[in-house]
Amino acid sequence: MATFAVTGATGFIGRALVTQLTERGHTVRALSRQANLALDGRTHVIPGTLEDKTSLDQLVSRADGVIHLAGATAAHDRPNYFKTNAAGTTRLLDAIEAKSEGIPFIHISSLAAREPDLSDYASSKRAGETLVESARVPWTILRPPAVYGPGDLGLSPLWALLKRGWLPRIGPREGRFSLIYVDELAEAIARLAERMTDLDSIDPSVHRQIVEIDDQFMGQLGPGYGWDDIAIIAEEVFARRPKMIQIPPAVLRAMAVGSERLGRVRGRPAIFNVGKARELSHPDWVAQQAPDWARLGWTPSRQLRDTLAYL
Repeated sequence: MATFAVTGATGFIGRALVTQLTERGHTVRALSRQANLALDGRTHVIPGTLEDKTSLDQLVSRADGVIHLAGATAAHDRPNYFKTNAAGTTRLLDAIEAKSEGIPFIHISSLAAREPDLSDYASSKRAGETLVESARVPWTILRPPAVYGPGDLGLSPLWALLKRGWLPRIGPREGRFSLIYVDELAEAIARLAERMTDLDSIDPSVHRQIVEIDDQFMGQLGPGYGWDDIAIIAEEVFARRPKMIQIPPAVLRAMAVGSERLGRVRGRPAIFNVGKARELSHPDWVAQQAPDWARLGWTPSRQLRDTLAYL
């Protein structure tokens, strides 16, 4: 069994990943601002942040692999996105390389990094990837699509509207996007981490590669989901066809501007902002490039039609 250092362990994906790793018998060293975080006996909390060199040194010490999940999905401005998603990644890589250049590093990025000009978030995620690509450690960059599941704040409004018979369509009707259930993603990351740290089965397809992932069966990526697909699945699950309502780009932008202003009044960054509106309007968020996931021991077992009723 291995010891994995994990950043972002208390986030939406991080909690599922820690559960997956410990259930598979591994030990987790979790970086967290919450020093008194209550976790199971196989998880050890390292108090601190990505800005704390001492904490990062302690985090990666004696780790067999590092999984970097921490990142800013909302920020007041561009410099604050880069402060976490780029500069924070640099500090973590420096800590790893100071210990050993042989520690495998899995960087959890985002499909948004494919289109860095759309938003400050996307640009900062791509900047983080560029830093990883120049690192001396064995690395893999994983770009998840939209991740959903219980406790997800981003997509939960959409599922609530579907249950009420409404489907807001954002972007062009022909737009397509990939999805993945949070527990499925956590298992895939865990299996990828195991493969990267298994010295007896070094797999070149997962080293120094940018890979993508979605919930399609048989290990084949795409074609993702279209808006009509979502309507059909909702009808199957809830026994009624939702009414699709187009959200014009101007309306979407106005909503984003209003969300940003409200965030400033409240003193915290808005999750939905102008950059996010541009991302949502992009027509192609389908995962494209990936290793043979089935050969790595993972194939998705759940798609949206299997999980929608429980969201």
